[in-house]
Amino acid sequence: MSKTPAQLDREIAEFLAKPKVGDPKWEREWAALLTEKHSKARKPTIDEIAHALSYVEREYAVKGDINGEQWAEGLAFGQRSSIDMTDKALAKEMLKLLPEADWLLIAERANYLAQEQGEAARYRK
Repeated sequence: MSKTPAQLDREIAEFLAKPKVGDPKWEREWAALLTEKHSKARKPTIDEIAHALSYVEREYAVKGDINGEQWAEGLAFGQRSSIDMTDKALAKEMLKLLPEADWLLIAERANYLAQEQGEAARYRK
């Protein structure tokens, strides 16, 4: 039986009350919990991340340190941005750097931003 959103929120609050950052077991359980919480979204592809990267670099004139909100906006609105092999290589690295749970959270936020603008959600399972 799957957990209700309220149960997941309680578990997340418990995890955050006593964080054990650096403990591999705790971090695996934390990632699994966040993945379960945000399982309505699907993980973006390398091409989608490359388009988002191109969008964020163009819109914010940012290179490198991109926050979650900027990634979400890039995923929501960057599908028409042009990309090159450098963008794809960087996207591949970013996909490795951020845990799956973070990408699912970012994709869920991108869905919300797209729907706010009257567009269809792109990152649904």
